[in-house]
Amino acid sequence: MCASVINDIHERIGIMIKLDTDAGGPGIGKNPLLGDFFVIIGCICYSVSNVLQEYIVKIRPVYETIALIGTFGTIINGIQM
Repeated sequence: MCASVINDIHERIGIMIKLDTDAGGPGIGKNPLLGDFFVIIGCICYSVSNVLQEYIVKIRPVYETIALIGTFGTIINGIQM
């Protein structure tokens, strides 16, 4: 479980570094380190979410997992609106 999260994080950080080195044009933001920090936090959250979903599917039935993801997704998106 932990190895999957770490592997996913490494892939996303590699993509971020590649995009940072290619973006030498006028589109560079005012604070690229803050942007990099947000990308790292986002990839960690996304990786943990994927691994937890896989873990939950292993211990609970698939239909129950999908129903819970849909229910909580609807509630969270409703709050964000």
